[in-house]
Amino acid sequence: MRPDRLFVLQVLTRENMEEIIKFAYTRNLFLLADEVYQENIVCKPFHSFKKVMHEMGAPYSSMELASFLTCSKGWAAECGLRAGYVELVRLQPRVAAAFSTARAVMQCPSVLGQCILDCVMKPPAPGEPSYPLFAEELGEIQRVLTERAETAYETFNSIPGYFCNPIDVIEFFVEY
Repeated sequence: MRPDRLFVLQVLTRENMEEIIKFAYTRNLFLLADEVYQENIVCKPFHSFKKVMHEMGAPYSSMELASFLTCSKGWAAECGLRAGYVELVRLQPRVAAAFSTARAVMQCPSVLGQCILDCVMKPPAPGEPSYPLFAEELGEIQRVLTERAETAYETFNSIPGYFCNPIDVIEFFVEY
């Protein structure tokens, strides 16, 4: 995904991800996967680098990976909340030890941030009392954001000489 530029908002295809993984493998690179916008993808399926690497099998499934997620980029536009995590996969022992040392001197997120991270990681599940309302609200948010992304796409493409790819990531079309 490349949502680091406001109007790129494109999602890597699985084939693109496989090419990146192969490239990283042939050059012995540590793969850093910025997957913070995964909840905002509504037009295409989300594929995590971890899953793609695993499904590609050896030798790619043995590569090192860091995958990032933050609560401030979620579907509910929780901007300002500073909580997230990095999942470190198959790190060499020396790298894991260095990371552990660096982490020991860092501050942890606020209590509110930790509560939000817990909610993001464990949303209401089917059968729980709050699930019907959660599913309804999430569906409505995604519907409205998808509608806004489509409107932006159509508007940009109506400008003579301007071209905009279909918008895959909807986070930037929230009204605050």
